[in-house]
Amino acid sequence: TFERLEERTMLTTLTVDIADPTANDPGDNLYAQIQEAVDAASEGDLIKVHAGTYNPFVVNTDNLTIREARRSSNPVIDGDLNSGDENGVEINANGVTVKGLTVQNASAALDTNGVFVGGNGFFITGDDNILVGNSSSDNRFSGFSIQIGGNNLLKGNAASTNIGTGFRFTDSNSNILNGNMANDN
Repeated sequence: TFERLEERTMLTTLTVDIADPTANDPGDNLYAQIQEAVDAASEGDLIKVHAGTYNPFVVNTDNLTIREARRSSNPVIDGDLNSGDENGVEINANGVTVKGLTVQNASAALDTNGVFVGGNGFFITGDDNILVGNSSSDNRFSGFSIQIGGNNLLKGNAASTNIGTGFRFTDSNSNILNGNMANDN
């Protein structure tokens, strides 16, 4: 069987580079912040992130890939840039792949009941997500937190010096951890 060309979905590669002065020019698929690229992306798109320090972001689109632009680019998501009720990277979608990002300083805020919310480096509520080669440190709560989500794969990630736990699972099942490291949480 063949797919009609008119019905084919074209996948897009979006680039994030906070240091590029041409970021955010109309129609160029180059963005200054990760959230801008996530908001512009469609299912199946690839977002490549260059070295730099970025604001926290939330993913609500299924089947995205967000990864460092080049091996050892080491893009950093810093919660201190946008304090309050924040997680560094929040994934509320399914089938998302995140590779090679560092999250630090995710803060937390008190909700109306006096309970701290936020403060996780990576916070996942979706299913079938893949996190590979990421690191999370100095966050208010957990380095990596999966709540409700299932069938997620966490491989080769590192959680260190988070105030809470390194890896936390709540009301979730069938998640796979392989070769992760947790120190001084």
